[in-house]
Parts: sequence; structure tokens; C-alpha cells
Amino acid sequence: MADARDELFGRFVRTVASDAALMLDGWHHLVLVCHVEAGAQDLTGFSYLDDGRAVPVSPSDFTIFDVLGSLRRAMAEADGKPAWHAALFRVERDSGAVTAEFDYDDPTRWVVRPDNMADRAREFAPL
Repeated sequence: MADARDELFGRFVRTVASDAALMLDGWHHLVLVCHVEAGAQDLTGFSYLDDGRAVPVSPSDFTIFDVLGSLRRAMAEADGKPAWHAALFRVERDSGAVTAEFDYDDPTRWVVRPDNMADRAREFAPL
């Protein structure tokens, strides 16, 4: 990513880092899933704690959705293709690494629901 995309990705990371609802005490890995359907965005995920638990999380700072919307538009414009429908973000505390995967076809690819929560927590768990 370059230009506005880099700035928006950095803004996303800073927004995540400043949200206590996402950055729980004792976390070592954070996974967030964004999906966009019919113009509505959702962001959920898991904070993996030092004691082995995977705790479901969602943001308390809703400005993150403005940042994600801007990031989607900037990526689509720069890439010359439609915007992504789903994103999977990983944050590693020790290394500070933040990675992202995007799906342009299936908005439900990584969606977390009550009926798949335990399976998704295992699937997204750091290796």
C-alpha cells in the first residue's frame, strides 16, 4: 500500500491501539474481522491473552468505521477495482507487526457469529 492507503492504515492501527475495549490487559495477539454487507460495516474479533483465553472483542470507538470506510475507498481507487468486502487484521504485541488480508468476493468469509465463535477463535489463534 502507498500514499493515502499508508496513512489510513496507520490511522486504523492508532485507533485500534487507543481503544481499551480492544487492547485488553495481558493481550499478546489481536485478531479483528471487518465485513461489509449492504453498506453496513461490522468489526469483531478476539484478544488472545497470556493466560490462554481468547476473549471476544469489538470496538468502543466507532470512529474506526470511518477509517475503515476511507481505507476501503482509497484501496479500491488506487487498485482500480471494487472495494473489499471482508478484512482480517492481526496485531502481534511482541513484534508490533500488523498484517491484513482482504476478500473481494465474500463478505462472510471470516465473520464471527454466536454459532461459530468457538471455531473462529481456534481458527484465528496465533500459531
